[in-house]
Amino acid sequence: MTEQLRLSVINLEIDTEDIYFELYSNIKDAFQLLKRSKKKWDFTSLRATNRVAERTSAANTITRSEIELTERKLPLLQTDADALCFHNMNGGDIYFFPAFMIVYESNESFALIDYTDARIEFSITQFIEDGQVPEDSEIVDKTWFKVNKDGSPDRRFTNNYQIPVVEYGQLRIQSTTGVHELYCFSNKEYASLFYKAVYDYIDSLKTAKQLLEKF
Repeated sequence: MTEQLRLSVINLEIDTEDIYFELYSNIKDAFQLLKRSKKKWDFTSLRATNRVAERTSAANTITRSEIELTERKLPLLQTDADALCFHNMNGGDIYFFPAFMIVYESNESFALIDYTDARIEFSITQFIEDGQVPEDSEIVDKTWFKVNKDGSPDRRFTNNYQIPVVEYGQLRIQSTTGVHELYCFSNKEYASLFYKAVYDYIDSLKTAKQLLEKF
């Protein structure tokens, strides 16, 4: 069994002289900032609300779970470099390596993703925060626990109270092979910087691939 495990490990050597090394270093630096977000969530489900019946101003009801961003090695790969890991509450964790991404659940269940088959999107979302507002996020409005269609408080509820509307940064990570994950961060600036670093990296690799295909 020990010998089988040894033979199943892939040796991964990172060439630090590669022209894309600096671009990947930008991802690593942005990841360090993103880790500082006071709150990090995996959005695991979403459904449209019936605003009239539920007396809410929220367009959607979202289920979210707090996650951590970590740097770790995979037992599948033998490398000196740690991967940048987004934990995933309803599937395999997403690992960012210099040459590719891996969605990993176990040594028997993982998927290798070429960066040129991946896409990352950033957006700012307004979230009705019924929990504690993270100190690194911005309150942009207020609503009521129970509201009328015009946004005014529903006076039929005697214990009605105001709820802050907070802006968060969203990152959507997708691939042509079926990956579709949505993460949310209390610090929208850090989320935007990480998006820009990954987008630039993917874009440069796609450009290089297109040039190579012409020869």
